[in-house]
Amino acid sequence: MSNATNNKHRRQRLALKRENRRSPSEKYPLERSPVFELGGPRELATLMQLSIEQIRAIAANPEYHFFDEEPKREGKAARHIQDPRGDTQTLHYRFAKFLNRIERPAFLHSATRGRSHISNAAVHRGTYPVVCADIEKFYENTTRAHVKGFLFRELHWPMDLAALMADALTVNGHLPTGSAVSPILSYFTHRRMFAEIEAMCIATGCTLTLFVDDITVSGARASMSLLRQIKQILLGRGLRAKANKDKSAPTGSAVVITGAVRQGDRLRIRNEHRKGIVELLARYEAGEGAVEEQLVSKIAAARCVDSAGAVPLERRFTQLRSVARSSASGV
Repeated sequence: MSNATNNKHRRQRLALKRENRRSPSEKYPLERSPVFELGGPRELATLMQLSIEQIRAIAANPEYHFFDEEPKREGKAARHIQDPRGDTQTLHYRFAKFLNRIERPAFLHSATRGRSHISNAAVHRGTYPVVCADIEKFYENTTRAHVKGFLFRELHWPMDLAALMADALTVNGHLPTGSAVSPILSYFTHRRMFAEIEAMCIATGCTLTLFVDDITVSGARASMSLLRQIKQILLGRGLRAKANKDKSAPTGSAVVITGAVRQGDRLRIRNEHRKGIVELLARYEAGEGAVEEQLVSKIAAARCVDSAGAVPLERRFTQLRSVARSSASGV
């Protein structure tokens, strides 16, 4: 793919992101959403600011860039990415904008302004037992039929309109892994299933959180037995938890939850994260100035998780950067 094409794609994406950020932050019930009970293609086209012909063309022949994303850690497989382009990208961003304005439950920490993987972990601070599961290939296993069912049964669209939009929002029969709409649409498509899981957790006195495909439950009665019941509910929707990825932490023990270590009432930086920063600091001290941007990013991420724990790392980086800049200026 040419640099000119990539630059055009990036400019379009930035413009769509700005457009979405300008939308009001007020949330409303699903039944008050402009996308609830659409009567036909003309109403959809008006909301998406596209012509009916454009939407039909997207549904018939969506535009994607396919590539493999290299794993961030050894032993992980490359991720197959389907990145929407052109009008397909525009449609996905604009539909996501409307979904993002619909109210969502407190247990959802992804695709929600003001919440993150850190807020997700923070909910479970304390000494209660914790159990965790990851949904296997959540986007790839959220199918066109799932999406069509949500549009038809939950948004009350006519079946033909739901089928048209399901074609436009999916690729090869599933949610695209690189689309702006997938994080929020994956939740709404399965929202009744997640509500059932939450009700079961509440009934046992436990707390549920969801971050994309990460399910975490804490409480005095959080157990592998409860996790098995959750996995049965997933199977009922054609989903499954990743094999051998279930996690159970007994009362009082430290546990990694969505990238942060819960240790009692504190969140701490993972050893792997800290080690990565220390290694980058050593390379920076040896004269590899190119790693400075990585250090800034990783230390900022560490500060968000554990501000006190990040202080020594940040102090060392500040010292090294001061030396590097003095050397560069000849002082």
